[in-house]
Formats: sequence, structure tokens, C-alpha cells
Amino acid sequence: MIDPLEQLKQEMSLAMGQAREALNQKREQEQLLRRDQERQIKLVQYQERVVNELKIVHDELAKTVAEAYELGEDHPTYLVLNHKLNELSVLMTQPEEMALRLYADEESKAILQADQQIMAQRLDEWRRNLAEDIRQTILAADEYFIASDVAIYVNDYREDLVAIGCFEEMVEILVKRINDLDNSDKPPKEIRGHARTLDWLVDFAQKQRLPRTMLGGDGGIARLRQASRKTPRPFTYGHLAGQVVVFGGHPNMSDGVRERLVGSQVELIWFDMEQADTQVRDRSDVVKDADLVILVTPYASHKFQDIARAACKRHSQELVPCNKTGLTSLLDIVSQRLAPALTEESLGAEDLNGGLEALANKYGRRR
Repeated sequence: MIDPLEQLKQEMSLAMGQAREALNQKREQEQLLRRDQERQIKLVQYQERVVNELKIVHDELAKTVAEAYELGEDHPTYLVLNHKLNELSVLMTQPEEMALRLYADEESKAILQADQQIMAQRLDEWRRNLAEDIRQTILAADEYFIASDVAIYVNDYREDLVAIGCFEEMVEILVKRINDLDNSDKPPKEIRGHARTLDWLVDFAQKQRLPRTMLGGDGGIARLRQASRKTPRPFTYGHLAGQVVVFGGHPNMSDGVRERLVGSQVELIWFDMEQADTQVRDRSDVVKDADLVILVTPYASHKFQDIARAACKRHSQELVPCNKTGLTSLLDIVSQRLAPALTEESLGAEDLNGGLEALANKYGRRR
């Protein structure tokens, strides 16, 4: 027998879930309506701009055509100019297509600019966290050879450290730590050009690391701290694989996403609103076999969303909403859903294995 209290709690939970879903759908519809209203206002403005700018060209061309009439109605120059004048007249009476192209170009530029800012901010944050991880790894080194080994990581991420202006500082911290742990009678290591000094330290570290790796152990090999970086380098997609179906999106969005995914094993199948009515029904198998199905809601009408939801429901697929317009937001979803789980330990192992593999290749030996 079901506990009455538990049954009541389940019913309330179900009712609240249905209410949340209904509210989310209402908000999505309101957002689409506002977006469409803004779009219509913009299109009207572009249509006025098209007509005004074409009128100037039309008037000048009309004068030229009138003058060229003296050459004769059958003269090639007159025929070409008159044909162009007629084309301009049509564009002035039907400016919608050109206005739509101008609007799409403006929106595409705005999206690209916003994405570039997001990418720059995330990469800068990742690089600064990386620098902190390297700094803490150096300071935590308690043996001479382990401190020396960190030089390999500093070298691996040299470009990132240079980009945020802390490469020289990192080399100085590294040299100081190595000197602090050096119990030999040799004079302390000096910095004679930061890049040159690091090159020497890397060569020294590799020579020390090789015999240890050949023995099958990892003693004396530094493990790069991962406390600040919980994810791999941002905007790298080469490790991703799977079939992704996308409904909606800006007209230029598909090309941008495909360009970013070059080098990955992601198969991207894209349906815009014009394709939805016919091709989704004809190609329902792609939804069935997809590893991920995404709906870009800012560019999807209510009817379009219904088609996408029906296709996913028919094949028991989850439809993942993307509620923002940029490429970055969609790529984040693809990366999060398709990427294998990466733990702090596996990230550290990945760095270690990558370093050892590079070392083995350098000396022509396999680990």
C-alpha cells in the first residue's frame, strides 16, 4: 500500500514539474515573439535604407540612360544601362530580399564579435589558471630533479605564458627553486636570457627523465598541479566524436560551427526552418541514430520547435535546448555532452603521458 503522504508528495512534485515546463515554454514563446518584433523593426529600417540609397543611384543612372539613348535603342551600351535601370527599379519596389541579407550580415557580425570576446576571456582565464598551477607546482617541488623536471611543462606552455606576460617570471621562479634545492658544490644557475635558460633546463630535465622512464617508474617526474584548471584548454574539439543533429540557428551559424569542429570526429547534421517541414520527416533516421540533438530556440518558431520535439519523441531522443545565439553556446553543449569524463587525476595523467610520449619520440624509443 502506498503511503498517502508519499503519494501526495509525488503528485505535488509532478504538478510542480508540469508547471515549470509550461512556464519555460511560455517564456520561450515570449522571447521568440520579442525577437521577431525586433527583427521586423530592423527589417523595415533596412528596407528604408535600401530604397533611399538605391534612389540616389537610380536617379543618376536614369540621367545616364537618357543621354545614352542618343546612341540608339539597339546600341549595346544603351541596352546594358537600361537593363540595369530596370533591375534597380524592381529592387526599389521589392527591397525585402536585400534588407534581409543586410540584416543577416549585421547579426552575423554581432554574433562573431561576441563569440570572439567570450573566447578571449575564457582563454585568458584558462592561461592564468595554468600559470598559477605551474607556479604552485614549482614551489611545491621538494627535490632537485623534480623542480628541474617542471621546466618541461614551462616549455610545453611557453606560448600561453608569453601571451599573458608571465613567461620570464615563471623562468625566474623555476631557476630560484632549482638553486634552493641544489645541494651540490656547483655554482648556482644564472639566467642568461630567459628563453635560452629555459632551453638549457629542458635539455637537462629530459636527460634526467629518460633513464627513469626507461626503468618503468616515474620517480623524479613532476606532476603538473590541476587545482585551478578543471577542464582542458578551451575551444579544442579534436577529442570529440559522435553524430550531432541541430535544429534552427542563424543562417551563418552552421558554417561557423563546422569550421570550429574541423579535426574532430563529429558528424554535424543541420536543419534550418525552411528544411524542417519536409526533410525532418524524410530523414527521421538521423534523429534516431544521433548521439546529441540540439534545438537553437532563439531562431525557432513555435511550429518549428513542435516539429523538432515530435521527431525526438518519436525516437525517444532527448532534445537539448540552446537558448543563446552565439556559436560558443552551442559548441559548449556539444563539448559537454560528447566529451569523455575528465577527472583531475586523468588530466594530470594526460599531461604526464603526453610529456613522456614526446620524450620517447625525441630519443627514438617507445615507453
